[in-house]
Amino acid sequence: MIVRNYMTKSVITVTPETPVKEIVLLMHKYKLQCIIIVSEDYKVDGIITHTDIFRRLLPLYNDFLQNESYWLNPEKIEGHTKGLMNKYAKDIMTKEPERIKPNMSLIEAGSLMIAYKIKQLPVVEDGKLIGVISYDDITWALMLKKFKFS
Repeated sequence: MIVRNYMTKSVITVTPETPVKEIVLLMHKYKLQCIIIVSEDYKVDGIITHTDIFRRLLPLYNDFLQNESYWLNPEKIEGHTKGLMNKYAKDIMTKEPERIKPNMSLIEAGSLMIAYKIKQLPVVEDGKLIGVISYDDITWALMLKKFKFS
C-alpha cells in the first residue's frame, strides 16, 4: 500500500501572495483541511492548515489570562480576526513543510505524521507537487483493507 494509490491528486493551491481572506474562503468552500502554497513552477513553498488559522484567530492562553481587557471586552478578540484577514499566505504559512514521495508506504507516511504531529503531507515527484495525503486517507485505507465491511 503506497501513497500514490490513496492520495488526493486534484489539489487546490495558492501562491505566497494570496490573501488569507481568499484562502479561508477556499478552505471553507471546498471543505479543505489544508491548502498548499506553491511557487510558479509548482514547487511546495509552504502549507496552511486549519490549526494554523485557528491559532491565529484567538490570543494565546497566557495572553488571555493576563490581559483583563479580553475578559471585560470579548469583542477585542475579534481584532485578531480582522488582523489575520489582512495578511498573506507567506505571513502565516508553515515554510518548508515535510514532503513525501508517492512511492512511500502508507505505514511510513503515517509514522512520519505521528512523529511530526501533522495531519497532511504534500506529495512531490521530481520536486513538484502531485498530491496530498492526510491521516484520514491513511486511516481509512488501512481500516478498509483489514476489515471487510458489508
